[in-house]
Amino acid sequence: MAAENFNTFSETDPNSLITRTSSRVSWEDLTRNEDAFVFLDKGVAFFAGSFVHRLTFSITAGDASSSLFSALWLVANAADSYDTVRAGDALALLFFFSGATPNIRLVESDGGSQAESAQFNITLGVTYHLTITRDEDTGANGTLTCAIYSDAARTNLLDTLTRTLGVKNDFRYVYPLSSFNATNANKHTGFTQDLDITNSTGTPQVSTQLPTAITATTATGNGTIADLGISAVTAHGWVWDTSAIDTAVVPGSQPNSTDEGAGALGPFTTAITGLTGGLIYFGRAYATNTQGTTYGEGVQWKAGASYSTKEWGDTSMKGNELHTVGEDGVERAHMGTPV
Repeated sequence: MAAENFNTFSETDPNSLITRTSSRVSWEDLTRNEDAFVFLDKGVAFFAGSFVHRLTFSITAGDASSSLFSALWLVANAADSYDTVRAGDALALLFFFSGATPNIRLVESDGGSQAESAQFNITLGVTYHLTITRDEDTGANGTLTCAIYSDAARTNLLDTLTRTLGVKNDFRYVYPLSSFNATNANKHTGFTQDLDITNSTGTPQVSTQLPTAITATTATGNGTIADLGISAVTAHGWVWDTSAIDTAVVPGSQPNSTDEGAGALGPFTTAITGLTGGLIYFGRAYATNTQGTTYGEGVQWKAGASYSTKEWGDTSMKGNELHTVGEDGVERAHMGTPV
């Protein structure tokens, strides 16, 4: 995954209240009635189908009043402040004060008609890490969820906001900030950062790293979950055998597999056991969510020989033969012809 570069976004900010770096959009004393917003034109219907957006935000100060202040995340089909955008089709994460209580909530706009999720009360000055998911395979028109975490690794879940969508719409623009631009001049200060966009195919993204701690009977399998996909990872681990792994077979039906249960973004390890010294083994990392299983690239190694590991892309010369390791972890020889 790669975060969006906010320096490539467009900005309307007549009173210079917004500051941008490549990874952060921050604002100071932005008023509710300000016409200020930051957006990127991704192209017509770029946000079609399911997607996952990740971002981080904090509201550090604000005037307590019962008001909608701004959109902290927004996809829409118009480039303007939120009060104008919501008259059309849009999906948004909005920041409110309900009396003295700051909170966020999801809002769906369909031709000017708004429908909200429940609210999550936030604490000023605290940083929150969000995963916003539109899953078009759930329900008649899909669901929009916002998982709220206290940590950047997204392992400590605080709450999940859910909006069952009333219609399927495609969207063109994405915003990390848009003021409301209506009525009073109540102020707030904060930032959004590290916006990562995935138009997801649904399943997780996982890669395989070479096994370590190799003995005659055991090894440590290594993998990395790069993207959870459209829903939480419910199983992850390794599969291995003395022949190349058939990726059409689910992990539990493979000759050998581990299952470390629910998974988070980042590297993981798993214990490989029951090996026979001297045999060549092939292995892959995997991750599973509600949409299916994804396998990482194949690797190979010899039980009992820590020097024997091979992975996709490895090349070597053996006599007059060029040997390469394929995506399945299998080494193949390419015969040379004298010229």
